[in-house]
Amino acid sequence: MIKIRQEQMDAFATDLRARFASRLVAHVEGKYPEKVWDLARTDLRMRIQATIARAITYGINREEDVAAFVVLTLELGEHFDTESEHEWSQTILRDPTLDGHAKINRIEEALYQVEDHEVAAND
Repeated sequence: MIKIRQEQMDAFATDLRARFASRLVAHVEGKYPEKVWDLARTDLRMRIQATIARAITYGINREEDVAAFVVLTLELGEHFDTESEHEWSQTILRDPTLDGHAKINRIEEALYQVEDHEVAAND
């Protein structure tokens, strides 16, 4: 039987996270250039890596959900999860009864409701 030491597992996880961060950098640069035009690629990478780490602290660990959390930081602000303006999102993120996927879904649903309300108000 093959034994894998903890440091090997840690190195593997670090490599996977770095690859994921690289994919997110490319995604953000391609889909949201107007939000990140003023950031050097290394700064963007550091910001995304820090955002990934924050997402994980909220129990958000599926790649698609972490990517959605990164996008939320672009739409709502880099630290929306700690700013008083978005206290409603903090309630969702800190809810221990929700898994990471449910947290992202609830935040996105709340945003869509606000957008729908704003569109209706402008009609």
